[in-house]
This record gives sequence, structure tokens and C-alpha cells, in this order.
Amino acid sequence: MNLLFVCASNSVRSQMAEGWARHLSDDSIEVRSAGLQPFMVHPVAVMTMKEIGIDISHQMNRRLDDQILKWADYVITLSETVKPYSAYFPDTVKYDHWSIPNPDTLVVGDMTQPQAYAQTRDKLKTRIENFLQSIR
Repeated sequence: MNLLFVCASNSVRSQMAEGWARHLSDDSIEVRSAGLQPFMVHPVAVMTMKEIGIDISHQMNRRLDDQILKWADYVITLSETVKPYSAYFPDTVKYDHWSIPNPDTLVVGDMTQPQAYAQTRDKLKTRIENFLQSIR
């Protein structure tokens, strides 16, 4: 099975989700991530995942395109920006949307950037564990 996570820039949420899914799944699942306008993997995302022993520094940035959508069996979008694009996904793809806020938008009041990224990381872990359990 091929699992694709998509967010706007493929630099934080989708990269963290890709790292978690690889870590939590078995060899029967291949995982990738993509974005509408990919940027480099955010250094705070790399640091946040490294804190729990998952290295995402080697993961590639990919642009969401027809080729990667043809590859995917499941597509999970993680941002409201990307959700409308699901109308263009192939009928062969199983699709779900998880509304996971960009952690940089959570940095308000007493929440620091590392805390916001850790909160996003932990929320993704729970969602991915539940997803993997549901497809087994």
C-alpha cells in the first residue's frame, strides 16, 4: 500500500507525518509526502522529530502532481489550503482530510515554537496510529 501525506509546503506537517508513518508501520506500507509549493524540511520539524528518535532530515520535498497521485493508494491532506485540491484526486485513491494547524500559527502567548511543533508531532502520532490500526 502507498500512503501519501499532503500539506501546502511539504516542510513541516506532511514531513512529520511521513516520518511517523514510516516509524509506526511495517514493510507493507510505502510512505511519501508532497506539497503544493514544496520548501526545504523545516529545521524545527527535524529537531522535534529527532527528540523522539526519528530522523526526517533525509526526506525529500516533493510537489503534488499527477505522477505521485497515481502512485498513491491513500492520500491524507493535512491543511485547509490543500483540502480543495482533493476534488482533482483520481477516483482510485482513498482520501481523508485531517485538519492539523501549521505549528507556527500556534505560537501565541506562552507557547514557544518548539512546544507548538511538539504538540503537532504528538497529534500526528495519535492520528497515524489510529489510521494504521483502522486499515489493518
